[in-house]
Amino acid sequence: MSLMDMVEGFFCPEGSSAPEPCEEGTYSSRPGLREASECTLCDGGRYCTGVGKTKPSGNCEGGFFCKQQSVSATPFDGTTGGLCPAGSFCSPGSAYPQPCPSGTFSNSTGLKHVQQCVKCPPGYYCLGLGSTSPTGLCSAGYYCSGGSASPVQHQVEEGHYSVEGAVKPEPCFLGTFQPVNLRSGDVCPAGYYCPEGTRHPHQYPCPVGTWSSVVGAQNLSFCSPCPAGFFCNKTGLTQPTGVCAAGTDMNKANTVVGKS
Repeated sequence: MSLMDMVEGFFCPEGSSAPEPCEEGTYSSRPGLREASECTLCDGGRYCTGVGKTKPSGNCEGGFFCKQQSVSATPFDGTTGGLCPAGSFCSPGSAYPQPCPSGTFSNSTGLKHVQQCVKCPPGYYCLGLGSTSPTGLCSAGYYCSGGSASPVQHQVEEGHYSVEGAVKPEPCFLGTFQPVNLRSGDVCPAGYYCPEGTRHPHQYPCPVGTWSSVVGAQNLSFCSPCPAGFFCNKTGLTQPTGVCAAGTDMNKANTVVGKS
């Protein structure tokens, strides 16, 4: 066996008088190579700086990923590797980015470990892997306390309700009752009253001649007669419609005549 056959990190083409080094980005731990194609491409997650390497130079740095044939621990070329992209993290020795887990997100590049992925904030949810921002608001009727991977992380309990993007359940207003999970749209609005068991809040509007600014009114007594000098000409009013016209009979409780 010749000396050339014993040199690692080099190859010897037929007829050559001297060994040639494996090019940068490759290496060889065995002798007797006959051509450059027999040199081993630098492994994913590692880099090979310089020529004639018998082994990789080291691991890719955290915050970066190194594909095969990388020549740097911090590649930027995008072909042999690159900076860890937003929504991912790259531990030392990464061959490719790892996505931030569901329930987290990241809009920053160069993350080195999963703990740097941001926990989804309260009121929001982060669905799926590799999110660069929260997916959306928590659904009404539910609340998200943080780190949610679903818009329905927690269902509101009896006697409570929640709006979209809620971080906690809210107790039902005084004068209301709800035996099941409740959405904000089911709260009896001002201008209406909702007897126990009401499923549709707009089913019971304050009648013509009355009004109510109370949210969660339970019966008709919450609807106030239109005050003297004002008229209430529609149902479901949250305030009087306007001032009565001159000469109007003020004794009419459900005045409907406006100022001319």
